[in-house]
Amino acid sequence: MKYHDMAVKPMSVGEFHEMIDQAKLDKANDRVISHQKLKNKVKSWK
Repeated sequence: MKYHDMAVKPMSVGEFHEMIDQAKLDKANDRVISHQKLKNKVKSWK
């Protein structure tokens, strides 16, 4: 068995729904960023 196989654990249905609910809250509260804006910010770190 490889390390990455051991480090992954199944997610419960409850955990899955919590992640979705949190994502919806983040979107509703404008706490998201597009991948392109994130890439541009990362480029400015260098």
